[in-house]
Amino acid sequence: MSRGEQHLETKQPNKTLLSVGVAIGDEVVVVGGVAVGDEVVVIVGVAIGDEVVVVGGVAVGDEVVVVGGVAVGDEVVVVGGVAIGDEVVVVGGVAIGDEVVVVGGVAVGDEVVVGGVAVGDEVVVVGGVAVGDEVVVIVGVAIGDEVVVVGGVAVGDEVVVVGGVAIGDEVVVIGGVAVGDEVVVIGGVAVGDEVVVIVGVAVGDEVVVVGGVAIGDEEVVIVGVAIGDEVVVVGGVAVGDEVVVIVGMAVGDEVVVIVGVAIGDEEVVIVGVAVGDEVVVIVGVAIGDEVVVIVGVAVGDEVVVIVGVAIGDEEVVIVGVAIGDEVVVIGGVAVGDEVVVIVGVAVGDEVVVIVGVAVGDEVVVIVGVAIGDEVVVIVGVAVGDEVVVVGGVAVGDEVVLVGGVAVGDEVVVIVGVAIGDEVVVIVGVAVGDEVVVIVGVAIGDEVVVIVGVAIGDEVVVIVGVAVGDEVVVIVGVAVGDEVVVIGGVAVGDEVVVVGGVAVGDEVVVVVGVAIGDEVVVIVGVAVGDEVVVIVGVAVGDEVVVVGGVAIGDEVVVVGGVAVGDEVVVVGGVAVGDEVVVIVGVAVGDEVVVIVGVAIGDEVVVIVGVAVGDEVVVVGGVAVGDEVVVVGGVAVGDEVVVVGGVAIGDEVVVIVGVAVGDEVVVIVGVAVGDEEVVVGGVAVGDEVVVGGVAVGDEVVVIVGVAVGDEVVVIVGVAVGDEVVVIVGVAVGDEVVVIVGVAVGDEVVVVGGVAVGDEVVVVGGVAVGDEVVVIVGVAVGDEVVVIVGVAVGDEVVVVGGVAVGDEVVVVGGVAVGDEVVGIELGSRKLSLHVRSVGRIPGGYVTNQVYTWVDPQGRGVSPPPDLPQHRSTTLRRTGSQRRSTMQLLQDGDQKKVELSDLASRNTEERDQLGPDWDPAA
Repeated sequence: MSRGEQHLETKQPNKTLLSVGVAIGDEVVVVGGVAVGDEVVVIVGVAIGDEVVVVGGVAVGDEVVVVGGVAVGDEVVVVGGVAIGDEVVVVGGVAIGDEVVVVGGVAVGDEVVVGGVAVGDEVVVVGGVAVGDEVVVIVGVAIGDEVVVVGGVAVGDEVVVVGGVAIGDEVVVIGGVAVGDEVVVIGGVAVGDEVVVIVGVAVGDEVVVVGGVAIGDEEVVIVGVAIGDEVVVVGGVAVGDEVVVIVGMAVGDEVVVIVGVAIGDEEVVIVGVAVGDEVVVIVGVAIGDEVVVIVGVAVGDEVVVIVGVAIGDEEVVIVGVAIGDEVVVIGGVAVGDEVVVIVGVAVGDEVVVIVGVAVGDEVVVIVGVAIGDEVVVIVGVAVGDEVVVVGGVAVGDEVVLVGGVAVGDEVVVIVGVAIGDEVVVIVGVAVGDEVVVIVGVAIGDEVVVIVGVAIGDEVVVIVGVAVGDEVVVIVGVAVGDEVVVIGGVAVGDEVVVVGGVAVGDEVVVVVGVAIGDEVVVIVGVAVGDEVVVIVGVAVGDEVVVVGGVAIGDEVVVVGGVAVGDEVVVVGGVAVGDEVVVIVGVAVGDEVVVIVGVAIGDEVVVIVGVAVGDEVVVVGGVAVGDEVVVVGGVAVGDEVVVVGGVAIGDEVVVIVGVAVGDEVVVIVGVAVGDEEVVVGGVAVGDEVVVGGVAVGDEVVVIVGVAVGDEVVVIVGVAVGDEVVVIVGVAVGDEVVVIVGVAVGDEVVVVGGVAVGDEVVVVGGVAVGDEVVVIVGVAVGDEVVVIVGVAVGDEVVVVGGVAVGDEVVVVGGVAVGDEVVGIELGSRKLSLHVRSVGRIPGGYVTNQVYTWVDPQGRGVSPPPDLPQHRSTTLRRTGSQRRSTMQLLQDGDQKKVELSDLASRNTEERDQLGPDWDPAA
């Protein structure tokens, strides 16, 4: 027995024949056929004992070099390989050693293998090998001692692959046709110097072909490379001693990876890009032995996941976020060795499967299988000509799946089972023709079950069932076409909802199920370009949402994946330079929804949806550019509302009902740009009491403003003139949180400013010069500490500073004139008490009494008023300000201008030595 045979018999029984995998350390887990160690490296498989044939691979060591395959025992014929000893026949290959050199072929028994030419010490094989009476053509070229090309022709130092490899009696073509410098390959394509071909052609010095030829002095790829005693590369390129690329391209010391990159001894990146020692991952990153991230980014040792994270060896989370050791999963979790996780299946041009894992001895996962010209599967198994299983298990013709199945061109299952052409199961298990579903089952084109069980054509549903295009059931049971519902049922276009159902294009439901290609809702659904939902699933070619995932270039959902080059959302979205969102969804450059939305520089929304640049809704759903529902249901242009509805640019209802362009309101309605009603009813252009702002003249405390002029939560700012205490101002000019800024000049804290005439309860800062704690600043001249300023005429209770000259502790300032009073050695001041508001307008009714510096009420000299009452009334475009003076038990009204004159005289009577700051 030769030395090589002893090695095979003593070492190989300890190995395991696996289909696809990676070997880590001394323990070998082979997926794709790799044994790690100094002795055997197998690409497709390993021969154990006398029964198993290894087809294609390389053994690294001093003893065995396999190029084609090896036959062990008397039964196997190998095409393309090396014979070691007298028992193994190598046909069409090169043996390294002193015993066998095969050029062209070897005769085995009475059968002869023909073809091949040897030139000097370099071997060029042109021709093929005959096995038995049938001829299998390999056609390959060996250049130098390093490179072996299988299935191709070498022209000079550049390799163009035309043929392929035959295994057994059937021919598998790996490669294709090269036309000029551009290569069209079935296994893969290399265009120019930049593209990595998995099985195909290398063009130029930069591209490495896996399962082909490496050109250059540094990279040598023969399906696999071993560097030193430690690194085994399966179908890739090793650059230096540190980086191992699995099916990809290495450019210099920086690695751009298509399938996977290992950096150092710890990180293994599957489908991503490694830049230096830091890994930016597109599909998944493994950090250490514990974390496997699927679709996310790992920065250092901390993992930020967009789609899913596996924590420890047990949990695999698909579509979710793991925080620390606790995992919050929206999609699904695989625990243990039994669950297969998939991302999807590509059938035709519509669905692409990115990642899939099969666990157990029963699952065979290929990388991609094409059955006929119709189905292309990435990562899966094809059973016969009909069924393609992606990330699951196929048992005979009956399929039990955890992943998904594509049947012909008609059925695409993301995660589920397809039985024949009729049944599609989404996330569930199919047993024979009877389907037991965990999440939902579709039977033919008629029934869609969400969370329930389907038995044959009859559906028993726990949560909800959709029957045909007519009935949507939420929480109930559907039997055939007749539906028995516990929650609610929608029949035809008329909807009776308990949970909420959307039927057709007219109704949007927050919680329910919609039928047809238009709406499917679990918590909320976005359909087409019009509706954005946070958590739900949309049926159709445009939107698929599961736990916050948008597919398409238009919709992005929180807590998921952003599709397209525009938006990535994980807690906040920035769209261009204009929108900054905190936890929400951005649709294109226009809409950002959830907690807060900014539309351009103009609108800030708190919990709601903004549609285009025109409509902002608080806590609701926007349908197209026309209807925004806040906690209610909108039907076409006619709205029945419990929360509030905005119709186009004209009507905004907070709590009430809007019918057409006429509004009936319970809390507040704005009609057109003119009327804003708070706590009343607006009919046409006439307004009912409760607080209304009409045009630019009236201030509303609680209401809603429509158009570009007013947006109110607690108060309203109209145009450049009105500022509200707590609310939102629309336009580039006014923004209010607790107070109001009017233009660039006035900032009010806790009060209301009306135009340049300000009525304040809080305080105001004017420009860079004046800071007021509690009071009002009018223009650049007057600062009120405690009191009220009306226009340039100021009535003060606490004190007023007028310009830089006067500081009043107690008294009244009118214009530049300050009025105080001194009784003996005590300075008297006015104490204000607010009386109330008058319905139908904004009214400040305040009563002033004289108090001493200790705050005790006193009686002034009899020639001064005993107390004063001011009334500020705004109605329509009219404003009237009066001060009622009670003197000697009589009441008389004086205009403020009269009061100013009187106060001036009273101050003159106090004498020149009176110090208002004393």
